[in-house]
Amino acid sequence: MEDASKLIICALLTLILLISELVIGQFSHCLTLQAVTNQSLYNLLTLTSAIVALKLEGRSPRLDLRSSFGWARLEVVGSLSSLVFLASLSFFTGIECLQTLFHNDHLDAMHQSFSVFSLVVIHFLIWMVVFCLIGGYSFQQSKIMESSTGGIQLTSGQRNANHSTSGKFRGIFHVPSRNIFRDLAGCVILILLSGGVFFFENNLNQKVKYIDPCLSLLSLGALLVSSYPIAKEAGLILLQTIPDKIDVNELRAELFRNFPAILNIHDMHIWCLVPTNIVVTMHVIFQNQESYNNAIVDIKSHLTERGISKFTIQPEMASGTPEDPEVMITEHLCLLDCAPTCRGRIRPKCHKPLVK
Repeated sequence: MEDASKLIICALLTLILLISELVIGQFSHCLTLQAVTNQSLYNLLTLTSAIVALKLEGRSPRLDLRSSFGWARLEVVGSLSSLVFLASLSFFTGIECLQTLFHNDHLDAMHQSFSVFSLVVIHFLIWMVVFCLIGGYSFQQSKIMESSTGGIQLTSGQRNANHSTSGKFRGIFHVPSRNIFRDLAGCVILILLSGGVFFFENNLNQKVKYIDPCLSLLSLGALLVSSYPIAKEAGLILLQTIPDKIDVNELRAELFRNFPAILNIHDMHIWCLVPTNIVVTMHVIFQNQESYNNAIVDIKSHLTERGISKFTIQPEMASGTPEDPEVMITEHLCLLDCAPTCRGRIRPKCHKPLVK
């Protein structure tokens, strides 16, 4: 089954579950169920953004020409936006829990505990189907933030180790336990609450009015804390930060060490378009056009081996000949128009002559 079909099935099941939780939540007045409902709505939003992103991957070339590279980040933007929405819902649910705890006017014990318990069982069964199809909700959400297969490693040992355990599409038996915990923590808490109220309602008496909001706060806290890594990764990608597995200084040193034709590198920028696409732009200074032609293919191959999928290399020539008037002639390593005005404000070694 194709990935888009799996996501659509999961989204439809989640929509049915969400509607059921909203209806029963209105009659049961269960705050813990409300926290679980918030997560179900969040799961539906992330599945929707993933479906839209997959559909856009197959769009026509004409649409690609009209769209900027930012459309490739739709799934990341959708994930972060959904997390912000989840945080907002959790905030209002938390306020309602606190009002229930500290204001008598808001005291209202949960009703229809058997209906809530049955709904949680259905929730778990739907999650099992989602788990078999895509590895669970949290796995799908965290998968968006993963690097491409094999990762971007600094050593061959790390590269081989990561190759065996990483990748955008992995089997369900490789799902981390933290993702399963994030999916089911609220359900487990709700099962304990509804089961306890159903079987021990007479013994609990008025205590259930306080147990429900406390467990709801616990469920909200577990969900938000476990969502922090996803929010952090999404934010770093959108801010175009350097990927954690890329060491810029070491990459520069490798280029200098492996390619003697390179005299200098400046304006080097490394960032993520999406986790599977690492982008590098840099200005590389060569002695002449011939040295550039001889080295450029090997440089691109080296960057590809390092896990960099997209790169833009701006060549600059340190010396030229009268027969080649288009080649820039200069005596400085920094081949920028602002070099005379910037002299003294940038590193001194930028202005050392290439040839004594």
